[in-house]
Amino acid sequence: ILDVTGVGSTLAAARELAYAACDRISFAGVRFRRDIALAAAARQGA
Repeated sequence: ILDVTGVGSTLAAARELAYAACDRISFAGVRFRRDIALAAAARQGA
């Protein structure tokens, strides 16, 4: 398990940075979820 975090002035900005970092990670069998930050945004009404 690898944890990737993005820091931004908004949740959307942080999400984009984190997912951009995920896109740069490459190894056999790599998988990551794109729904976690979206669920947090939905709870915040963003």
